[in-house]
Amino acid sequence: MSDLIYPEVFYMDFLLNFKKNDDRTYIKIIEEQIQHNTIELLIDFNDLNKYNNNFSKNVLNNPEEHLKQLELTIYNYLYDKYHNIINNQIRIKIKIDNLKKLYLQDIKAENINKLICVEGIITSISQVRPMIEKTTLVCNICKRQITFIPNNIYFNPIKLCPICREKSLRIEYNKSIFIDALLLIISNNKRKIRVLIKGNNIKNYKLRDKIKLIGIVKIINNDRKRLNKYDIMIEENHSYKI
Repeated sequence: MSDLIYPEVFYMDFLLNFKKNDDRTYIKIIEEQIQHNTIELLIDFNDLNKYNNNFSKNVLNNPEEHLKQLELTIYNYLYDKYHNIINNQIRIKIKIDNLKKLYLQDIKAENINKLICVEGIITSISQVRPMIEKTTLVCNICKRQITFIPNNIYFNPIKLCPICREKSLRIEYNKSIFIDALLLIISNNKRKIRVLIKGNNIKNYKLRDKIKLIGIVKIINNDRKRLNKYDIMIEENHSYKI
């Protein structure tokens, strides 16, 4: 999984023992939100670096795995300590700040699936639309149910049932989980790039707003007829106007 032998031990030790400039621990900040349905934790990347350099590198190079594991570690801690207060529907969101800025034109293939920080001016904003986060596919022949999680903004579910090998899968929309999603285009006059913002992260941005954005670089197929042609998009982790 990483250079850390027991990553969850490092996560918990960091949350419990690392003190910010105001002398609070991150777990203290989390516990202050215990009554909320959504807990947001903004982690200063410099704090990760001070705590453990390998830890911070893992977050940069494999953010999806490590941020999800960190969120799970927090959930398990809260459930063990506050199981009479929290419920299974509580959402935990880890946000990262204070990364070194990368210019849009410098985003390359080596940055794919990594966490980066960029700045840009918003040149286009879509309407907020529902996006499938997870759905259930049901085979019309063998009746097997399959959980399907889209891996990018294009919802392209599998059609071939892995059990009976027939093209007979249908989507059960009533068993799907939808979240709000918004697409931006940001520019620095040298390059434009798409940005996906999901769920509670959606903000009231306007055209010409200049924003700082921390997010994960993703690839999307930009041409269905040419399967080897890809474009780059950033999935937002944290952003704000500057």
